[in-house]
Formats: sequence, structure tokens, C-alpha cells
Amino acid sequence: MKTLTKIKYLLVISILMFSFSISFVHAESYTLLAPLPGTSSSGDNCTGTDCKTTLEKYLPGVFNLSIGIAAVMAFVMITFGGITYATSDAISGKSQGKEWVTNAIVGLLLVIGAWIILNTINPQILSFKLAIPRPKTETGPPTVASGGTGTGGIPGRGLLTSTEASLFDLRAKCECPFNITSDTGGSHDPNSLHYQGRAVDMLSNSQVDTVIKRGMPGSSNGCTTYTQTLGGKKTTFLWEPQGAKCGGAVASTGDHWHVSVGL
Repeated sequence: MKTLTKIKYLLVISILMFSFSISFVHAESYTLLAPLPGTSSSGDNCTGTDCKTTLEKYLPGVFNLSIGIAAVMAFVMITFGGITYATSDAISGKSQGKEWVTNAIVGLLLVIGAWIILNTINPQILSFKLAIPRPKTETGPPTVASGGTGTGGIPGRGLLTSTEASLFDLRAKCECPFNITSDTGGSHDPNSLHYQGRAVDMLSNSQVDTVIKRGMPGSSNGCTTYTQTLGGKKTTFLWEPQGAKCGGAVASTGDHWHVSVGL
């Protein structure tokens, strides 16, 4: 039982060493006062202030060293117990030797079993990789489909900041997704606000319609205008159903909201 107790003490000491080592977790490196084998980033032959380490290096070093010491102690006690059992003529001596061997084997199995259990649950536990990679974030472009009314124009200038601010404000009030079918691209009148970055075409859905109309009635024939302030700018919503011209020369190719900002 003494051997088993010693091995238990060794495991407790190892846990305490892990706990105390947390004190320098935020430091990039730590100068070891008494370097242990396998715990220094500068190698085992370093001296003085050259013996530096990090928590990621120190933890696995102490863990592996503890397992090695436990294995050596178990081997020594098995050997000593075997010799005692073989050379003792007294029953008490043989019993003592047998107990030493049994306790040493049990302690060794505890150490090996702990490693096997951790490795089975997750091998990364034993690697002690403390670095957390920075998550990668990618911002995709808005979903834009072909659309618009009219022909001509030079697309590609980009939306004005005020237009984007109005759309973000609409998104915040609606708390719902919406689909922009045309921004500065597509086919529009040469003088279209689309090409000035002041207008977009947007598909209709019940949630967006509720925020835009705010309970106000509209014409069933379309071409109804709703106005409100979004993003600090006057924002006008013109409902253009399929086939309606709404003041333009070309009929709308599909039901949508024509959203113009700053006019």
C-alpha cells in the first residue's frame, strides 16, 4: 500500500504543478528557476536566464515527466518486491514482497489507464495546444438578380453611402431578410437613379411590406409611393407591379419595390 500511496502522491503533485503553472499563462515566455527535463523551450542543457518556456511547452513536459517517473518507480518496486519474495523464507516476508509487486502493478496500470482514457476521449487533450486560431470571416456580396425597367445607362458606379445606410436601417426595423434584384446594374433609363447609386429594386414580402406601408393603404394598380426617413435620409418606396410603367417609358418586368434615397 505504501507504493500505491507514493504514486498517488506523485499524481497529486503533478496536478498541483499544473495548477501553479497557470500563473504565467498570459506571458509569452517564462524563465525557469529550476528547469525540469523536457520543459524548456531552449533545450535541456540551458542555464540561467536562457531557460525559457511557455505554458504550451511546460504542461506536456511535466505530464510526460510524471508518467516516466511513475513508470520507473513501479519498475523499481516490482523488482524489489520480486527479490524480497524470492529470497525471504518467512511467510511475512513473502507476503510483503507480493504486496509491493501488486501495489506497483496497480499504480502503473492507473497511470497508463489515465493516459489511455484521455487519448481515447480526445487525443488533442494530450497535445496541450493552447493556441486558439482566429476565426475566418467572409462577407459575401448581396444577392442580386437581373431586373429593372427601361434600357441604357452605365452600370457599376456603386451605391452611395446614404443608400446603404437607408437599407441597413430598413433591415434593422424589419428584422427580416430581403432580396435586392437590381442596384447599380441591370437595364434602366439613362438618367435612372440606379446609375447614380441612389436607388435599388427590391422584391416584396409580407414583412418588408408591413414596414414600408406602416398601415397606409395603397392602390391595387400599383405605382403607389410611400415615404419615410431611414438612415437619416428621405427614402421613397415606389410599388411597381409587373406590367406597370409608373411614369417610365418601359413596363416593369416584375413585381418589385423601387427604393430611392435622398430625394
